Amino acid sequence: MANAARAAISNERQPHMSAFQSYYHLRKESFSIDPWADSEIYFGAAHLQERITRRINSDFVQQRAVPKFFLFGRYGAGKTHTLAHIAHVLRTDPELARDFPTEPIYFELAPLRTREKWSTVHERLINAIGLPRLKEAVSALVSNAGPQTDPLQALQDEDVLRYGETALQNSQAQIFRNLLFGGRQETLSWEWLKGRQLKIDEAQMLGTEMNLTEPSDFVSCLLNCASLFTKGLGKKIVLLVDEGEALGMVENPDAHEEFVYAIRRLVGNENNVLGFILAYQTEGDRAPRVLEHDAIRRRVDYEQGFIDLTSLVLAPEDAKQFILDVINYVVDSHAAKTTIDAEGLTDTEPEFFPFTPDSVDAIADFVTQEPDRSLPSQIIALLSSAVIEGWTRRSTSPNGHILIEDEIVNLVMYPDEG
Repeated sequence: MANAARAAISNERQPHMSAFQSYYHLRKESFSIDPWADSEIYFGAAHLQERITRRINSDFVQQRAVPKFFLFGRYGAGKTHTLAHIAHVLRTDPELARDFPTEPIYFELAPLRTREKWSTVHERLINAIGLPRLKEAVSALVSNAGPQTDPLQALQDEDVLRYGETALQNSQAQIFRNLLFGGRQETLSWEWLKGRQLKIDEAQMLGTEMNLTEPSDFVSCLLNCASLFTKGLGKKIVLLVDEGEALGMVENPDAHEEFVYAIRRLVGNENNVLGFILAYQTEGDRAPRVLEHDAIRRRVDYEQGFIDLTSLVLAPEDAKQFILDVINYVVDSHAAKTTIDAEGLTDTEPEFFPFTPDSVDAIADFVTQEPDRSLPSQIIALLSSAVIEGWTRRSTSPNGHILIEDEIVNLVMYPDEG
């Protein structure tokens, strides 16, 4: 974020600042990072951000035509924040927004069972896209076709219904048209899209020839929804799927094959309308068994399609840069400089405030001694605890600010040695 924009945010929030926020010149109510509220900033290793950006840009211009890859890391490695940052970049990067307009949609996969059917995931994906988006796309497509064009004819365009057999395409054209009518037709059509099996009289009312029953039907239906969205609104949907470790629960052989088939199609070159970026938690480099299938790995370019977020913070210099990035984002350095000059706080500088350079070095060294400490969430929690400890000691320095020096840092790093 530009300094001017940060200053504007700081000034806007100034009248509502709490005493804690004001004491350390925080731009936020707490010393913290929220994955979505702070998605414009990506903290940590520049090489990791560059790799993700390269992957997104290269996917758009390759045959796959939309981003398709996997992110993984331990709990607290920054998976959700990375997905949020990707969504921010897709929406706001001038070149991407101009050349490859998208609609990023975040979605949590949620728990799955051993014998889960792909139809369960399909319903959740359709719900994530949402009825309002599809209705808007249908309305735009029909409107663009002109007042004299039969809505059904416009929806049967081969650029809209590109996937599945003829019976599915004919049924889905009717379903899309019914979304224009509202009432029971709209409700039942939405249920059909999610996989509900319609009764004979309901199918006759909607004009459908079939229900969705097989994994191929569900995938084709989903891709046709994405194709409709692109044709109607000129943007491609990119699904940002979190909690992908749930895929590891699908162990039944038949269910496993369903999931392999569906994900293989989603990440394959046949699909050039629906982006699919999935993040999963792992304690090593082992992916859920479904994602280890060669048919899936090959379609995302093997290891190139699996991005390890545990490389976010590796060495003390990486940790130090991560810490400074967080401080610079959370603390108003201009206000900090005023305080430093006014109180003669020679032990710190604006980019370190309220920490001292020595305490930042101590934290950077501490968090890189063990893998669990170097997780972004752990580092931020440590910084927050240190700032709070400094705040609680403010009464001991009534005429000035308490800096976060070695004593405070050691207390929060080694609480058992209090």
